[in-house]
Amino acid sequence: YYVRDPDMTLTASLDGMWETDAEIMPTALRTVPRREDWTEVLHGPATMDNVFTGWDGRAVIGFPSRGFAVEMTADAGWLVVYAPTSEAIACIEPVTHPTDPFNDPAHDGLRLLAPGETTTLTTRFRVAATGSRR
Repeated sequence: YYVRDPDMTLTASLDGMWETDAEIMPTALRTVPRREDWTEVLHGPATMDNVFTGWDGRAVIGFPSRGFAVEMTADAGWLVVYAPTSEAIACIEPVTHPTDPFNDPAHDGLRLLAPGETTTLTTRFRVAATGSRR
């Protein structure tokens, strides 16, 4: 979770978003031309709680008024963004699969493990000054 400043930014290479119902279950995949700037999903008129697709494993969360940015890298193909309108917070997290993969015929990203088998997800955070502090 991050404090969601009014000028907080989100940069990540993404190509789609799973739309959800009232229970936050995926209903439809909305594809979009690949782009980098996703800042508007942090500051929209409705709560954002969605899984984004096509992630290349790198996101930058910027805090211009505070003069720093957080670069997050992970070996995951999906990115969850949670930004409730009721609070000044945002959660941006890597995930290995979209929500509810068991009910998706493609089982995208789902890793089935044998008894005793393990898996890992490595996430790294790098904080850097941006020099644009106001």
